[in-house]
Amino acid sequence: MQYLKDEVKQRILESALAEFSSMGYTDASMRKIAKNAKVALGNVYHYCTSKQELFNSLVGPVYDGLMNSIQEIKEMEGDGSYFGINELVETLLDICQKHNTELLILMEKSKGSKNRYENTKQDLIDLIDEVLAKKMLLNFTNSGFVVNNYLTTILSTAFIEGFCCILKKYNNGIEVKVLVDQLIAIFFKDISLRLA
Repeated sequence: MQYLKDEVKQRILESALAEFSSMGYTDASMRKIAKNAKVALGNVYHYCTSKQELFNSLVGPVYDGLMNSIQEIKEMEGDGSYFGINELVETLLDICQKHNTELLILMEKSKGSKNRYENTKQDLIDLIDEVLAKKMLLNFTNSGFVVNNYLTTILSTAFIEGFCCILKKYNNGIEVKVLVDQLIAIFFKDISLRLA
């Protein structure tokens, strides 16, 4: 009967993913998750003891993978393309291919979860800001440009907001990639020349 248990658990996870995606963490209902999974509420609590645990099981692996990848990019030697942003976007696009909904939940629907996932969007902005500050500002300084350090914060914030807009509208990997490539070009292509 392991097959039936796995099937029930999968239905609960799929229902929870849809509920968190639609309602966000705060307004998600365990009763609605159970109803949509066609299981008793007690059965949901058999698999996950709380809404928080259920939320964590869905988004935790995606968050960990994202943050680990960004940390690797941050520590990468050299600029990479567009100051490491292309490498970062490739990571985001890889995650989108497999976990688009979970990534959107993390970035847009995790408020109220009262854990490390609640501020994912800001965490991502901060990490991109660090990457840009380390790589882009150094590049500008070496080229003789004087640029306010806050520029990287503005670029990071605007870039992630644009990325989220794309993810909300499109879930086809090809469309997302084309739009994100255009977003990168708008923000970062020849930035040194444009600031001169």
